[in-house]
Amino acid sequence: MKFTVERSILSEAVATASGAVASKAASQILEGLLIETDGKGSLKITGFDLEIAIICTIPSINDEYGSVVINASTFGEIIRKLAGTQVTISVDENNKVDIDSGMTHFSIMASSYMDYPELPSVNYENSVEIEENKLESMIKQTVYAVSTNEAKPVHTGCLFEVNGNNIRVVGVDGYRLAIRNEELSSTATEALKFNIPGKTLLKVTRMLKETDTKVKINVSRKHAQFEIENTILITRLLEGEFLNYNNAMPKEKSIEIVSDVKAFADSVERASLLINERQRSPIRLKFTDDQVKLFCSSPLGKIEDMFDVKSSGGNLEIGFNNKFLIDALRNSREDQVKIELNNSLSPMVIKPVEGDSFIFLVLPVRLKTEE
Repeated sequence: MKFTVERSILSEAVATASGAVASKAASQILEGLLIETDGKGSLKITGFDLEIAIICTIPSINDEYGSVVINASTFGEIIRKLAGTQVTISVDENNKVDIDSGMTHFSIMASSYMDYPELPSVNYENSVEIEENKLESMIKQTVYAVSTNEAKPVHTGCLFEVNGNNIRVVGVDGYRLAIRNEELSSTATEALKFNIPGKTLLKVTRMLKETDTKVKINVSRKHAQFEIENTILITRLLEGEFLNYNNAMPKEKSIEIVSDVKAFADSVERASLLINERQRSPIRLKFTDDQVKLFCSSPLGKIEDMFDVKSSGGNLEIGFNNKFLIDALRNSREDQVKIELNNSLSPMVIKPVEGDSFIFLVLPVRLKTEE
Protein backbone atom coordinates (compact mmCIF):
# COMPACT_ATOMS: atom_id res chain seq x y z
CA MET A 1 0.00 0.00 0.00
CA LYS A 2 1.34 3.43 -0.95
CA PHE A 3 -0.03 6.91 -1.62
CA THR A 4 0.92 10.60 -1.81
CA VAL A 5 -1.39 13.38 -0.65
CA GLU A 6 -1.37 17.10 0.19
CA ARG A 7 -0.38 17.42 3.86
CA SER A 8 -2.95 20.12 4.72
CA ILE A 9 -5.81 18.13 3.17
CA LEU A 10 -4.70 14.95 4.93
CA SER A 11 -4.35 16.75 8.27
CA GLU A 12 -7.90 18.14 8.06
CA ALA A 13 -9.35 14.77 7.07
CA VAL A 14 -7.54 12.96 9.89
CA ALA A 15 -8.76 15.54 12.43
CA THR A 16 -12.35 15.21 11.21
CA ALA A 17 -12.41 11.39 11.16
CA SER A 18 -10.75 11.31 14.59
CA GLY A 19 -13.94 12.87 15.96
CA ALA A 20 -15.43 9.35 15.92
CA VAL A 21 -12.42 7.60 17.46
CA ALA A 22 -12.72 6.26 21.00
CA SER A 23 -9.95 7.78 23.14
CA LYS A 24 -9.99 5.00 25.74
CA ALA A 25 -11.55 2.01 24.05
CA ALA A 26 -11.85 -1.52 25.38
CA SER A 27 -10.23 -2.65 22.12
CA GLN A 28 -7.05 -0.91 20.94
CA ILE A 29 -8.20 -1.18 17.31
CA LEU A 30 -10.97 1.36 18.03
CA GLU A 31 -8.30 3.95 18.90
CA GLY A 32 -7.15 3.82 15.29
CA LEU A 33 -8.17 5.21 11.91
CA LEU A 34 -8.88 2.86 9.03
CA ILE A 35 -6.86 4.12 6.03
CA GLU A 36 -7.90 2.73 2.63
CA THR A 37 -6.74 3.41 -0.92
CA ASP A 38 -8.59 2.17 -4.00
CA GLY A 39 -5.66 2.43 -6.41
CA LYS A 40 -7.63 4.95 -8.47
CA GLY A 41 -6.73 8.23 -6.79
CA SER A 42 -9.07 8.10 -3.80
CA LEU A 43 -8.05 7.86 -0.12
CA LYS A 44 -10.64 7.01 2.53
CA ILE A 45 -10.10 7.70 6.26
CA THR A 46 -12.57 6.24 8.78
CA GLY A 47 -13.08 6.67 12.51
CA PHE A 48 -15.63 4.44 14.28
CA ASP A 49 -16.46 4.06 17.99
CA LEU A 50 -19.24 1.47 17.39
CA GLU A 51 -21.91 4.20 17.67
CA ILE A 52 -20.72 6.94 15.30
CA ALA A 53 -18.66 6.57 12.13
CA ILE A 54 -17.01 9.46 10.25
CA ILE A 55 -15.62 8.74 6.78
CA CYS A 56 -13.55 11.33 4.88
CA THR A 57 -12.63 10.81 1.23
CA ILE A 58 -9.78 12.86 -0.28
CA PRO A 59 -7.75 12.71 -3.52
CA SER A 60 -4.37 10.98 -3.62
CA ILE A 61 -1.74 10.33 -6.27
CA ASN A 62 0.62 7.47 -7.04
CA ASP A 63 -1.56 5.28 -4.88
CA GLU A 64 -1.43 1.52 -4.60
CA TYR A 65 -4.45 -0.45 -3.35
CA GLY A 66 -4.45 -1.39 0.34
CA SER A 67 -5.76 -0.86 3.90
CA VAL A 68 -4.27 -0.38 7.34
CA VAL A 69 -5.27 0.88 10.81
CA ILE A 70 -3.07 3.60 12.35
CA ASN A 71 -3.39 5.00 15.88
CA ALA A 72 -5.38 8.20 15.42
CA SER A 73 -3.63 10.31 18.05
CA THR A 74 -0.09 9.45 16.90
CA PHE A 75 -0.93 9.75 13.21
CA GLY A 76 -2.71 13.06 13.66
CA GLU A 77 0.17 14.63 15.59
CA ILE A 78 2.74 13.44 13.07
CA ILE A 79 0.85 14.77 10.05
CA ARG A 80 0.07 18.08 11.78
CA LYS A 81 3.73 18.76 12.60
CA LEU A 82 5.31 17.79 9.30
CA ALA A 83 6.97 20.65 7.43
CA GLY A 84 6.52 19.46 3.84
CA THR A 85 3.56 20.31 1.63
CA GLN A 86 3.12 16.70 0.47
CA VAL A 87 3.18 13.41 2.39
CA THR A 88 4.05 10.00 0.99
CA ILE A 89 2.97 7.01 3.05
CA SER A 90 3.81 3.38 2.37
CA VAL A 91 2.84 0.26 4.31
CA ASP A 92 4.59 -3.12 4.05
CA GLU A 93 3.19 -6.61 4.61
CA ASN A 94 4.05 -6.42 8.34
CA ASN A 95 2.00 -3.19 8.79
CA LYS A 96 5.11 -1.03 9.18
CA VAL A 97 4.19 2.49 8.08
CA ASP A 98 6.79 4.81 6.53
CA ILE A 99 5.85 8.51 6.43
CA ASP A 100 7.94 10.88 4.31
CA SER A 101 7.49 14.65 3.95
CA GLY A 102 10.22 17.08 2.95
CA MET A 103 13.34 16.21 4.93
CA THR A 104 11.42 14.22 7.57
CA HIS A 105 10.96 10.45 7.77
CA PHE A 106 8.85 8.58 10.35
CA SER A 107 8.52 4.83 10.72
CA ILE A 108 5.72 3.52 12.99
CA MET A 109 3.87 0.24 13.51
CA ALA A 110 0.18 -0.07 12.64
CA SER A 111 -2.51 -2.78 12.86
CA SER A 112 -4.17 -5.03 10.32
CA TYR A 113 -7.40 -3.77 8.78
CA MET A 114 -8.78 -7.30 9.24
CA ASP A 115 -9.31 -6.57 12.95
CA TYR A 116 -11.28 -3.35 12.35
CA PRO A 117 -15.02 -3.62 13.11
CA GLU A 118 -17.44 -3.62 10.19
CA LEU A 119 -19.45 -0.44 9.73
CA PRO A 120 -23.25 -0.79 9.81
CA SER A 121 -24.70 -1.70 6.43
CA VAL A 122 -27.71 0.58 6.11
CA ASN A 123 -30.46 0.76 3.52
CA TYR A 124 -31.51 4.41 3.65
CA GLU A 125 -35.19 4.79 2.80
CA ASN A 126 -35.73 8.55 2.98
CA SER A 127 -33.68 11.73 2.68
CA VAL A 128 -33.85 15.49 3.08
CA GLU A 129 -31.49 18.26 1.97
CA ILE A 130 -30.77 21.50 3.83
CA GLU A 131 -28.14 24.23 3.61
CA GLU A 132 -25.12 23.92 5.93
CA ASN A 133 -25.66 27.30 7.61
CA LYS A 134 -29.33 26.56 8.31
CA LEU A 135 -28.55 23.14 9.78
CA GLU A 136 -25.76 24.56 11.95
CA SER A 137 -28.09 27.20 13.34
CA MET A 138 -30.92 24.73 13.97
CA ILE A 139 -28.70 22.30 15.85
CA LYS A 140 -26.95 24.89 18.02
CA GLN A 141 -30.23 26.58 18.95
CA THR A 142 -31.75 23.31 20.20
CA VAL A 143 -28.98 20.93 21.31
CA TYR A 144 -28.24 23.10 24.36
CA ALA A 145 -31.63 22.02 25.77
CA VAL A 146 -31.23 18.23 25.43
CA SER A 147 -31.11 16.10 28.57
CA THR A 148 -27.87 14.72 29.97
CA ASN A 149 -29.77 12.16 32.05
CA GLU A 150 -29.20 8.70 30.56
CA ALA A 151 -32.14 7.35 32.58
CA LYS A 152 -34.37 8.51 29.71
CA PRO A 153 -32.15 8.21 26.61
CA VAL A 154 -34.84 9.44 24.18
CA HIS A 155 -34.42 12.99 25.50
CA THR A 156 -30.61 12.99 25.17
CA GLY A 157 -31.11 13.77 21.49
CA CYS A 158 -32.93 16.21 19.22
CA LEU A 159 -36.13 15.25 17.45
CA PHE A 160 -36.16 16.07 13.72
CA GLU A 161 -39.55 16.45 12.02
CA VAL A 162 -39.93 17.00 8.27
CA ASN A 163 -43.32 17.86 6.78
CA GLY A 164 -43.63 19.19 3.24
CA ASN A 165 -41.19 22.08 2.94
CA ASN A 166 -40.79 22.58 6.71
CA ILE A 167 -38.14 21.08 8.97
CA ARG A 168 -38.32 21.34 12.76
CA VAL A 169 -35.72 20.40 15.40
CA VAL A 170 -36.72 19.99 19.07
CA GLY A 171 -34.62 19.61 22.24
CA VAL A 172 -36.01 19.06 25.75
CA ASP A 173 -34.67 18.10 29.17
CA GLY A 174 -37.69 18.41 31.46
CA TYR A 175 -36.88 21.97 32.57
CA ARG A 176 -36.66 23.72 29.20
CA LEU A 177 -37.73 23.24 25.62
CA ALA A 178 -36.17 24.54 22.39
CA ILE A 179 -37.93 24.44 19.02
CA ARG A 180 -36.36 25.61 15.76
CA ASN A 181 -38.17 25.88 12.40
CA GLU A 182 -36.86 26.38 8.86
CA GLU A 183 -38.18 26.18 5.34
CA LEU A 184 -36.65 23.72 2.89
CA SER A 185 -35.84 24.76 -0.65
CA SER A 186 -37.58 21.62 -1.94
CA THR A 187 -40.62 19.74 -0.64
CA ALA A 188 -39.97 16.38 1.05
CA THR A 189 -41.66 13.45 -0.66
CA GLU A 190 -42.99 12.14 2.66
CA ALA A 191 -43.10 13.10 6.34
CA LEU A 192 -40.09 12.10 8.45
CA LYS A 193 -39.51 11.90 12.19
CA PHE A 194 -36.20 10.78 13.72
CA ASN A 195 -34.19 11.39 16.90
CA ILE A 196 -30.41 11.97 16.73
CA PRO A 197 -28.16 11.84 19.84
CA GLY A 198 -26.99 15.24 21.07
CA LYS A 199 -23.33 14.19 21.15
CA THR A 200 -23.59 13.23 17.48
CA LEU A 201 -25.09 16.60 16.59
CA LEU A 202 -22.21 18.41 18.30
CA LYS A 203 -19.81 16.49 16.04
CA VAL A 204 -21.95 17.44 13.02
CA THR A 205 -21.73 21.16 13.87
CA ARG A 206 -17.93 20.97 13.89
CA MET A 207 -18.08 19.71 10.30
CA LEU A 208 -20.43 22.41 9.03
CA LYS A 209 -19.42 25.69 7.44
CA GLU A 210 -21.22 29.04 7.10
CA THR A 211 -22.23 28.34 3.50
CA ASP A 212 -25.42 27.50 1.63
CA THR A 213 -23.93 24.22 0.36
CA LYS A 214 -26.51 21.46 0.77
CA VAL A 215 -26.20 18.72 3.38
CA LYS A 216 -28.03 15.49 2.60
CA ILE A 217 -29.53 13.61 5.55
CA ASN A 218 -30.40 10.00 4.76
CA VAL A 219 -32.64 8.16 7.21
CA SER A 220 -33.40 4.49 7.82
CA ARG A 221 -35.29 2.84 10.67
CA LYS A 222 -32.28 2.73 13.01
CA HIS A 223 -29.61 4.99 11.47
CA ALA A 224 -29.09 8.40 9.91
CA GLN A 225 -26.31 9.51 7.58
CA PHE A 226 -25.10 13.07 7.04
CA GLU A 227 -23.37 13.73 3.71
CA ILE A 228 -21.30 16.92 4.05
CA GLU A 229 -19.14 17.55 0.96
CA ASN A 230 -16.37 14.89 1.11
CA THR A 231 -17.41 13.59 4.53
CA ILE A 232 -20.04 11.08 5.67
CA LEU A 233 -21.18 10.70 9.28
CA ILE A 234 -23.25 7.65 10.25
CA THR A 235 -25.05 7.52 13.59
CA ARG A 236 -27.57 5.31 15.32
CA LEU A 237 -30.96 6.84 16.08
CA LEU A 238 -32.50 7.07 19.53
CA GLU A 239 -35.62 5.00 20.08
CA GLY A 240 -38.56 5.66 22.37
CA GLU A 241 -41.51 7.99 22.79
CA PHE A 242 -40.42 11.63 22.60
CA LEU A 243 -42.26 14.22 24.70
CA ASN A 244 -45.49 15.53 23.17
CA TYR A 245 -44.06 19.03 23.22
CA ASN A 246 -47.21 20.62 21.81
CA ASN A 247 -48.97 19.81 25.09
CA ALA A 248 -46.20 21.62 26.98
CA MET A 249 -46.89 24.91 25.19
CA PRO A 250 -48.81 27.43 27.33
CA LYS A 251 -52.29 28.01 25.96
CA GLU A 252 -52.62 31.52 27.41
CA LYS A 253 -50.48 34.59 28.00
CA SER A 254 -51.21 37.53 30.26
CA ILE A 255 -48.00 39.52 29.78
CA GLU A 256 -46.05 40.24 26.61
CA ILE A 257 -42.63 41.87 26.70
CA VAL A 258 -40.06 42.95 24.14
CA SER A 259 -36.60 42.91 25.71
CA ASP A 260 -33.04 43.66 24.65
CA VAL A 261 -31.28 40.28 24.82
CA LYS A 262 -27.91 41.63 25.92
CA ALA A 263 -29.37 43.76 28.72
CA PHE A 264 -31.42 40.83 30.05
CA ALA A 265 -28.62 38.25 29.79
CA ASP A 266 -26.00 40.61 31.27
CA SER A 267 -28.24 41.26 34.27
CA VAL A 268 -28.70 37.53 34.88
CA GLU A 269 -24.97 36.93 34.51
CA ARG A 270 -24.22 39.60 37.11
CA ALA A 271 -26.58 37.83 39.52
CA SER A 272 -24.92 34.50 38.66
CA LEU A 273 -21.72 35.72 40.32
CA LEU A 274 -23.44 35.03 43.66
CA ILE A 275 -24.69 31.54 42.75
CA ASN A 276 -22.67 28.35 43.18
CA GLU A 277 -23.31 24.77 42.09
CA ARG A 278 -23.89 23.43 45.61
CA GLN A 279 -26.59 25.93 46.53
CA ARG A 280 -28.28 27.05 43.34
CA SER A 281 -30.34 30.03 44.43
CA PRO A 282 -33.03 31.16 41.97
CA ILE A 283 -33.16 34.45 40.12
CA ARG A 284 -36.24 36.46 41.19
CA LEU A 285 -37.73 38.65 38.46
CA LYS A 286 -40.39 41.32 38.98
CA PHE A 287 -42.01 42.37 35.71
CA THR A 288 -43.68 45.77 35.87
CA ASP A 289 -44.69 48.36 33.29
CA ASP A 290 -41.68 48.78 30.98
CA GLN A 291 -39.16 47.56 33.54
CA VAL A 292 -37.79 44.32 34.99
CA LYS A 293 -36.32 44.25 38.49
CA LEU A 294 -33.97 41.37 39.26
CA PHE A 295 -33.14 40.06 42.74
CA CYS A 296 -30.96 37.23 43.97
CA SER A 297 -30.02 36.28 47.51
CA SER A 298 -27.51 33.53 48.32
CA PRO A 299 -25.02 32.67 51.08
CA LEU A 300 -22.50 34.73 49.10
CA GLY A 301 -24.56 37.92 49.18
CA LYS A 302 -27.39 39.82 47.50
CA ILE A 303 -27.90 41.69 44.25
CA GLU A 304 -30.59 44.04 42.98
CA ASP A 305 -30.58 45.04 39.32
CA MET A 306 -33.00 46.35 36.71
CA PHE A 307 -33.35 46.98 32.98
CA ASP A 308 -35.95 48.54 30.71
CA VAL A 309 -38.36 46.60 28.48
CA LYS A 310 -41.50 47.25 26.45
CA SER A 311 -44.31 45.57 28.38
CA SER A 312 -48.05 45.12 28.21
CA GLY A 313 -50.42 43.11 30.37
CA GLY A 314 -49.57 43.86 34.00
CA ASN A 315 -47.17 42.85 36.77
CA LEU A 316 -45.71 39.47 37.72
CA GLU A 317 -43.07 38.06 40.06
CA ILE A 318 -41.45 34.81 39.00
CA GLY A 319 -38.27 32.80 39.63
CA PHE A 320 -35.87 30.98 37.30
CA ASN A 321 -32.70 28.91 37.25
CA ASN A 322 -30.03 31.40 36.14
CA LYS A 323 -28.22 29.03 33.77
CA PHE A 324 -31.36 27.98 31.92
CA LEU A 325 -32.36 31.61 31.46
CA ILE A 326 -28.94 32.64 30.09
CA ASP A 327 -28.81 29.63 27.74
CA ALA A 328 -32.17 30.50 26.21
CA LEU A 329 -31.36 34.19 25.80
CA ARG A 330 -27.88 33.70 24.32
CA ASN A 331 -29.05 30.97 21.95
CA SER A 332 -31.75 33.20 20.51
CA ARG A 333 -29.02 34.85 18.39
CA GLU A 334 -31.23 37.96 18.31
CA ASP A 335 -30.77 41.55 19.48
CA GLN A 336 -34.31 41.62 20.81
CA VAL A 337 -36.82 38.91 21.72
CA LYS A 338 -40.49 38.69 22.57
CA ILE A 339 -41.25 37.16 25.98
CA GLU A 340 -44.65 35.76 26.95
CA LEU A 341 -45.72 35.02 30.53
CA ASN A 342 -48.96 33.88 32.14
CA ASN A 343 -48.43 33.31 35.86
CA SER A 344 -45.67 32.47 38.34
CA LEU A 345 -46.00 28.71 37.69
CA SER A 346 -46.24 28.84 33.90
CA PRO A 347 -43.19 28.66 31.58
CA MET A 348 -41.54 31.71 30.10
CA VAL A 349 -41.86 31.63 26.31
CA ILE A 350 -39.11 33.32 24.28
CA LYS A 351 -39.68 34.02 20.57
CA PRO A 352 -38.37 36.28 17.84
CA VAL A 353 -40.01 39.69 17.72
CA GLU A 354 -41.22 38.72 14.23
CA GLY A 355 -41.97 35.24 12.95
CA ASP A 356 -41.64 31.83 14.62
CA SER A 357 -38.19 30.57 13.60
CA PHE A 358 -37.63 29.52 17.22
CA ILE A 359 -39.62 28.99 20.42
CA PHE A 360 -37.81 28.53 23.74
CA LEU A 361 -39.56 27.53 26.97
CA VAL A 362 -38.01 27.81 30.43
CA LEU A 363 -39.87 26.40 33.42
CA PRO A 364 -40.00 28.64 36.49
CA VAL A 365 -38.72 27.85 39.97
CA ARG A 366 -41.20 28.00 42.83
CA LEU A 367 -40.15 30.94 44.99
CA LYS A 368 -40.15 30.95 48.77
CA THR A 369 -41.72 33.88 50.57
CA GLU A 370 -39.29 36.76 50.37
CA GLU A 371 -37.49 37.51 53.59
